[in-house]
Amino acid sequence: MASKKRKRRSRGLGGTPSEHLQAASYGLSRLTRDRVERMTCGEVGMALFDVGRIIAQASSADDGSATGRKLFAMAAARRDQVFVKAAACGMRGPVRR
Repeated sequence: MASKKRKRRSRGLGGTPSEHLQAASYGLSRLTRDRVERMTCGEVGMALFDVGRIIAQASSADDGSATGRKLFAMAAARRDQVFVKAAACGMRGPVRR
């Protein structure tokens, strides 16, 4: 009886680059600049998670295209805005070594 080999799953996100591009653009459209400014300190933690997911999807999107690069730049700007909001709420930022 032949043994079955287990398939290794990659640690990256599954899906095509166009699916990542679509998901990242949708997530970025929901997390607007005005929404971040109106957030309470209790909502910032979830926004940090969301912006991290958006960054991961944007980096998994089609990196060679102008659309992918622009989306990643917009997501990075939103990430920085959420970090500023978190700092204003007294949360510690990422640890730099």
